[in-house]
Amino acid sequence: MTPIAKFIAVAGFVGLAACGGNNTPGENTAEQADAVADNMDQQADVIEQRSDEVSNDVAEDAMENQAEAIENRADAVRDAGKKQGEAVDKAKGM
Repeated sequence: MTPIAKFIAVAGFVGLAACGGNNTPGENTAEQADAVADNMDQQADVIEQRSDEVSNDVAEDAMENQAEAIENRADAVRDAGKKQGEAVDKAKGM
């Protein structure tokens, strides 16, 4: 994950964890990670759609590889958010 993506994810986790509501802080953390991952998946979808529009096979393959890499990072963000959420709730005794 790039440093800017880490920063955005952490900022989102902290901001959402501070919010009130019926969710535990850990649930908020996991939901924020899921939201970030959803945005990454949408970005990957756009890249995949645009790869169909290029006439160069090498460029198309490169764009598809880029989209797959983003999808893999999105999965990693989801997993990390879930684990972090569990850790937050455990630390708070929830």
